[in-house]
Amino acid sequence: RIHFAGLVGFLYCVPAVTITILLAQVNIGFWKKQQGWQDKRLKKLSETIVHIRALKSLALEALSAETLNKARHAELDSLQSGTIVGGFTLAIGTSIPWGCLLLAMYVLILKQGSVSAVEILVIQRLMGSLLLAVAMLSGSIHKFVSVPNSFARVKRFL
Repeated sequence: RIHFAGLVGFLYCVPAVTITILLAQVNIGFWKKQQGWQDKRLKKLSETIVHIRALKSLALEALSAETLNKARHAELDSLQSGTIVGGFTLAIGTSIPWGCLLLAMYVLILKQGSVSAVEILVIQRLMGSLLLAVAMLSGSIHKFVSVPNSFARVKRFL
């Protein structure tokens, strides 16, 4: 009885994990843009500090500040977009065990008319294990992208 209901509940995972992976790819794009703008901003800032006397003598402080502010705003926009997409990803990941649980309960109620406490506990434990697996998937996707990107950034600066 629980086997069929668990399978139907598990079907919630297919679109949820697919959407999570797609949103993670979008979030990675925003993250890379944010890192690029941060690199540009830090490069401009270090150039400004090194050449501060020349900037002041030529009265170019406003131009330098404007260039830094443009990079700062672009970095902030990318960071904000990535945070919003990351929030959606987290919300979908958190909904997976509960969506599976509700679908499984719905199938059990349709088939049996009621659900016993034991069946609820079994399904809830299985869905809790599923949440751990989803969290590990999310963390591994982030590491899979962040490590090569970090090495690329270090290589650019060297």
